[in-house]
Amino acid sequence: MFKFIQRLFLLGVLITPLFCSAQYNFFKGYVITNAGDTLRGYVQGKESNANPTSVKFKPSVDGKVAQYSIKDLRAFSVADKEKYERYLVDISLDKVALDELSVGVDTSFVQKEVFLKVLQTGEKVNLYQYEDDLKTRFYIKENGTLAPVELKRHLYLDPNNRSNLVEGFEFRGVLYNLFSKYDLLKSNDQSAFKIAYDESAISKLIALINEKEDLPKSPYAKYSFFVGIGLNSTKANYEGTHYLAHANTVHKLSLSPYLTVGIDVYANPAYRRTLFRAQLGFFYDKQNIERVVGDYSINAVAHSYKRYNADLTVQILHNFYNGPKIKAYVGAGFSLNYASTSANKFEYRYLSIGASPQPAPDLEKFYFSIPVKAGLFVNKKIELNLSYHIPTAITKYISYSIKEQRFGAGVNYSFR
Repeated sequence: MFKFIQRLFLLGVLITPLFCSAQYNFFKGYVITNAGDTLRGYVQGKESNANPTSVKFKPSVDGKVAQYSIKDLRAFSVADKEKYERYLVDISLDKVALDELSVGVDTSFVQKEVFLKVLQTGEKVNLYQYEDDLKTRFYIKENGTLAPVELKRHLYLDPNNRSNLVEGFEFRGVLYNLFSKYDLLKSNDQSAFKIAYDESAISKLIALINEKEDLPKSPYAKYSFFVGIGLNSTKANYEGTHYLAHANTVHKLSLSPYLTVGIDVYANPAYRRTLFRAQLGFFYDKQNIERVVGDYSINAVAHSYKRYNADLTVQILHNFYNGPKIKAYVGAGFSLNYASTSANKFEYRYLSIGASPQPAPDLEKFYFSIPVKAGLFVNKKIELNLSYHIPTAITKYISYSIKEQRFGAGVNYSFR
């Protein structure tokens, strides 16, 4: 039975690459060529912070894939997830990492064509984002102008005292001038411009300029909760110098229900390709370990125990196959386990006098384990999963140890 579960888990892991090769994460969308033609079909979506430098497109689900560079397209859109437009813009080059800051303000820049991510459009101003390995930048473009302008924020060391960090908020002045231009200062306090350089804060001010009462809410949830039930199988093994650390030792498999509740937080809610999971699980563990010795004095050595377990698990899951209705993933993490032990019995069984109880090994209440997991998400609500916990010691003896390994199969249901 235990070998069957092992093979089932390995099969789940091995077929994951097949899903990966069958789908390249294409979604309904369009591209706009330099000639102004809109080609509708399927566009590859990527869960990446950096702005793309190329895009893959196919006219139908089974169509031939074509790759377009920045010079080939005016714009493209991936379903309702994200949209990009090409512009020739100035890109600031000053660094913002604390260990790479310049002494004095660095105003260097480079001019090049890039795909800018569209964050907001309006009657007066559009807001864009550009991110590369260096930093995140925001751009605005007033209607009627040719190209977006970067909202700049500088971070540098004071040349007169290098222990002082200086932050230049040039972008606040630009936003203030826009409010003044559109006669909006009367209804807005100047303290509103003392904002951080982030998407949420800047988007709110741009929405006011465009006279939008509320920013459109994203249709994609940043997180979801789930509950689940499954079957857990646990097997204990002795290792080292001990009577029960022997090839003839019989280890009976322990099967029990596994109940879980948890939360998934998505790295990019629009794609849900990578997620961070925290879950709390409960299961029961009953072990019977026995070795028939068969000599003239001792007939057998046996150890049995029961444990009620709770585990707090943190994992990273990645969907290698990321279709709209079905997603296939693998993941790994770590678990903090707590176990309450009862009926912990160790005994020698003699032919002459029967069972003779002996001091039982002390089993740890708290221990860490490493779980790996593979599974499927179906229609964003149902999750089918297989899990495996690498053999983990639950004792702290020098000459021998008792290790438990676990396999599991379960079904989760997700909700907000």
